[in-house]
Amino acid sequence: DLRKEFYIRLKDESEQTKEALRDLGAANWKYALFNIHKLLHSQEDIFVTTLELLDRVSDPVKKESIGIRLFGTQYEDVKGVFK
Repeated sequence: DLRKEFYIRLKDESEQTKEALRDLGAANWKYALFNIHKLLHSQEDIFVTTLELLDRVSDPVKKESIGIRLFGTQYEDVKGVFK
């Protein structure tokens, strides 16, 4: 389950997860800045916002790299949903 894998990776606080979140933020800093109010509520809000930000990453290689680092192999199953 994609959601479960994401929550596990958020809790592990590994360097790989931190780097993926930094990359995601760097790719979407303007969007994140104007939508920060959505980012700080529930785990579900964080999950959905993360998917929204990932969908906005224009570089397909960077998008795949971030997706795998945040969602593990579960990302492979759903990556076709993203642009």
